[in-house]
Amino acid sequence: MAKNKIPMVKNVFSHVDCSRPVLCYRNLHKGCLSVVQDGRVKCHVPNIILKDCEFVVRPAGRDKVRKEKKKNVHAFLKGYPIPSQESHYTTDDGWEVVNYNPYKMDHWQAELASGENPEVSKAEIVDCDPNCDWTAAVLAYNVQFKEAK
Repeated sequence: MAKNKIPMVKNVFSHVDCSRPVLCYRNLHKGCLSVVQDGRVKCHVPNIILKDCEFVVRPAGRDKVRKEKKKNVHAFLKGYPIPSQESHYTTDDGWEVVNYNPYKMDHWQAELASGENPEVSKAEIVDCDPNCDWTAAVLAYNVQFKEAK
């Protein structure tokens, strides 16, 4: 029996139910993004735009990366895929670079012009491109910061 091959697609909409959230993570082996729904990788995409997005880091996976110095999937975005046209209603203001590096930070952080790097919890829209000039970074619109404890 042939193993199911996960397709590399430009259009995620024919592979997932966009009324339900997906998990998206950077696939280092394929140089793309892997899109997960119902616990299974549904497809690989060169880029994706998500709405109502949550920034997630699993602490146990992060700690394992630090201990073993070997990357694993423990940080991802959770949101609803949308066509790029839907993100065009946003203004040029309100976009932030958000990144994550398990060796330097515990969570996703924004890179604000003030030099601050607050923890990010959610964003209205996130534009993900694994081949951008930033390492493990995404562009996020209308970012919500996690409140300090």
